[in-house]
Amino acid sequence: MRLFLLWLSLPLAAVEIQPLLDKYCARCHGMQAQTAGINFTQPAALQNPVVLRKALRAVRENEMPPAGAQPSVEEREAMVRYFETEIRRQSTSTRNAGHVTLPRLNRVEYNNTIRDLTGIDLRPADSFPLDPPGESGFNNDREGLFISPLLIEKYLAAANYIVDEVLAAYRNRAPFHQVLEVEDMRNTETGSPKKPYGYDVTVVQNTIYEYLKLPRTGMYRFSVKAWGKPGKQGIPGVTVRLDGELVGQSDVTATADKPGEYTFQAPAKRGSRRLSLHFYNARPQVADVNAAQGAVLSLDAVRVESAGSTQNVFPEGFTGNTARQAITRFAANAWRRPLTKEEAESLLRTYRQAESSGLAPEEAAGVALKAVLVSPHFLFRTESSGDANKALRLTGYELASRLSYFLWQSMPDEELRRMAQSRKLSDPHTIEQQVARMLKDERSVRYTDSFATQWLRLRKVGMFQPDKKLYPDYDKALENSMIGETKAFFREVLQGGHTLRDLLHSDWSMMNGLLAQFYGLPETKANGGEFQRVSLPAESHRGGLLTQASILSLTSDGVRHRPVHRGVWVMESIFGKSPPPPPANVDPIATNPAAPKATLREKLEAHIHDANCASCHGKIDPLGLAFENYDAIGRWRTEEVTDGTGSNPKVKASGKLPDGREYQDAEDFKKLLLADLDAFNATFIEKLATYGLRRSMSFDDRDDLKAIAAAGKAKDYRLRDLVEAFVCSNLFQKR
Repeated sequence: MRLFLLWLSLPLAAVEIQPLLDKYCARCHGMQAQTAGINFTQPAALQNPVVLRKALRAVRENEMPPAGAQPSVEEREAMVRYFETEIRRQSTSTRNAGHVTLPRLNRVEYNNTIRDLTGIDLRPADSFPLDPPGESGFNNDREGLFISPLLIEKYLAAANYIVDEVLAAYRNRAPFHQVLEVEDMRNTETGSPKKPYGYDVTVVQNTIYEYLKLPRTGMYRFSVKAWGKPGKQGIPGVTVRLDGELVGQSDVTATADKPGEYTFQAPAKRGSRRLSLHFYNARPQVADVNAAQGAVLSLDAVRVESAGSTQNVFPEGFTGNTARQAITRFAANAWRRPLTKEEAESLLRTYRQAESSGLAPEEAAGVALKAVLVSPHFLFRTESSGDANKALRLTGYELASRLSYFLWQSMPDEELRRMAQSRKLSDPHTIEQQVARMLKDERSVRYTDSFATQWLRLRKVGMFQPDKKLYPDYDKALENSMIGETKAFFREVLQGGHTLRDLLHSDWSMMNGLLAQFYGLPETKANGGEFQRVSLPAESHRGGLLTQASILSLTSDGVRHRPVHRGVWVMESIFGKSPPPPPANVDPIATNPAAPKATLREKLEAHIHDANCASCHGKIDPLGLAFENYDAIGRWRTEEVTDGTGSNPKVKASGKLPDGREYQDAEDFKKLLLADLDAFNATFIEKLATYGLRRSMSFDDRDDLKAIAAAGKAKDYRLRDLVEAFVCSNLFQKR
């Protein structure tokens, strides 16, 4: 009777839809089998918004039912209408648009903000606890950025450190310049004779080093005067390190009659620092095959000098008379908005109390600056409160802050603050101008690298180091080049006015010499370490993200490629769908006694014959099998290497998608994706919005996301226009 009364309490539509749920869903989600813990014969399932959203997507996209009797078109539409209506009804009854988690600065944002706020690259957040990826998968997700007691202690310590370094930079603001003659430096190889100009270095073990006393923390330039002599392995190279950390390295192509200067720039902390020079064998771009010995690196001198400005907090000749302006300007920039009268007076009162205790003016001001840095107004990006049942439009300063942390991962600059003050940011044309300006700024690389890395999961590259016996060419330099290609490619698609089509398939990519050599490409202009745009020949088997070595290797285990993992990556990153976890207690697929040395593809085909696996693997496996021509590190191959005897079987990369469309190889597969560009457009917009708003998208965001996708489609899916459409949307401009 109680169950009957519960049914009566549900809306009439739920009673009407129940026969369809019993007919098509209960066999997997009923009393006997409650897959994923869902039981549609119980009213609680239809009162759970999470279950309703999962059911809506599964039914709408023909993912469920996986097998057996299928709903008619009319029945499926009726189920979709019910789920959508019920989700909206429950959302309206419980919605509280004013209740959101305040976005805290993550580690990268904290470091960037301190750099732009003080003018010094201090990176205090490097010692903070790691930022875990939230439910959205991005590490700026506000739901994952909680405050722990340890982090509070780190904030206090960071504020002290930052102010101490700013004061040191103010007191030691004279330009720094020092030349170290190599013959006067120390040498780890005592048997290595000095030359009139310094040292000749031929082995990696030989380190030339000396200790420097740097007056302040900041950027420094390190210029090495050197020349080299090629050997049978190649040309020499020089590496510069500071306290063991890499500053930079370069091939040395200069000759003795015309020495070269090799300059690197890096941040360095004040105090005593160990500067060291090292030899390395550069790759054989210019080798002397007739040489009787290895390459020789001749080192003459190192020039070290401060680079650029130091600090921008205290003006020249700072005194108590200028304290008010310096403190309030610092606080307004740090808090990303004008101060109230009460806030300004509170900070100045702190300054006066510190000065009255006997501190020098700049030290007393430093006490007030510490208060600014530990304030929630700095650590969080607070946004307006108001009517909890309305989506509030952001103020100009809040919009400027949201925009700058989206595209720069840092505080607004002076122009954005000026636009906010004049209330011009509410104008769509002004917003578009600012987006264009900000994307041209070098700080936009923070967005392109961060978004591409997290969306495409590039941090997984090298997680399972490839077996050296199977992949002897793989090393850290190649790994960095793989990742560098994908980052530079995404950046070029955005900055170069390209479209989503190029992300899926293109006749060009970004290459350096090492990667071009790895891909087996003919000679290109990309001969050095810098990435340049390169046209791809038709036979390159490359083009777009999906056939880049970084993507192909991150879905491998270091020994062999993983088609299932590749399929999951495509499903999640390109189609925006997450496959359900594998059911518990499923036995491994048995080996076929008749074919014990079967290829990996043949073993995977057993999935479609196992009812426990077929419903998911029928959708996942075809997405990964399209890339069978690429091994675990992304090299092109035509044969499958097996443990069997005799000749290796030819690679088979053909397949059929769940909707029946067939492909013969990765090229065909990419064409199928291009034919359904709207699906990728919707996925990309959702990923972009998730990253930009720092939260997972909800059902309530659906109409806004569709509007942004439509605006992007109207501009032919150009990536820059998609970013502009998102920034100009209500989704971005309202809380």
